[in-house]
Amino acid sequence: MKQWNNKKKIVFMYLACLLLAAMALGCGSGKEEPKESGSQKADGQEDPEEKEGSTESYMIDVNGVQFGINMDSETVVEALGEPEEYFEGESCVSMGLEKYYRYPGYSFSTYEKDGKHLIAYISITEDTITTAEGIGLGSVKNDVLKAYGNDNGDVQGLMKFKKGDMALNIWMEGERVTGIEFQKNWPKQEVDQQTQAPVCCP
Repeated sequence: MKQWNNKKKIVFMYLACLLLAAMALGCGSGKEEPKESGSQKADGQEDPEEKEGSTESYMIDVNGVQFGINMDSETVVEALGEPEEYFEGESCVSMGLEKYYRYPGYSFSTYEKDGKHLIAYISITEDTITTAEGIGLGSVKNDVLKAYGNDNGDVQGLMKFKKGDMALNIWMEGERVTGIEFQKNWPKQEVDQQTQAPVCCP
C-alpha cells in the first residue's frame, strides 16, 4: 500500500478534519427532518429511518461492489482491493483513529467504534462511479427525484436524503448533479464527546 509524503498527508488531514468538524457542528440541532426520503422498502419491512447506528444505508456502487455508511471498512477494502492512496490519523470528531482511502473516482473515511473501523464518509469524485440507484455526476434532477423522491434539503443547490443515521447529499448546479456525498449523522451524545477527542486540526 502506497504511503503519502508528509506534506500531502498533512494537507489531506487538514481538509478531512475541517469536513468532519463541519459535519459535527451540523448535528444535534434537535430539528426533526421529514420522514420521507424516497427509499423504497419491499414486503412492508420497517422503515430504518430512526435506527441509530443501523447499517441500513444509501449505497455507492463500484463495479458491482456496493457499500455505505456504518459498514466495516476492512470488509469493504478487501472487496475493493488496494487503494491509490491511504493514511490514518487521530480523529477530529470521535475517539480513536480515522482511516482515509482514495480510489479512482471516489474516496471514503472511517471512524472507530468497538474496535472496528466503520465508514463515516464517502465522496464520489468522477462520473465513472454512481450510487446503487445509478445516480452519478452529470445526472439530471428528474432522475434524482425518481430514484429518491422528494429531498429534505434546505440549502439552495443541495438535495439531502436521510436514511437511518446517515444522509446522502447531492449537490446541484442548475439541473445537473455536481457532487455526491454520503455521511454519518453523528448523535448528539457522540458530538459532545468530541471535546475529549485528540486535537488533530491546526
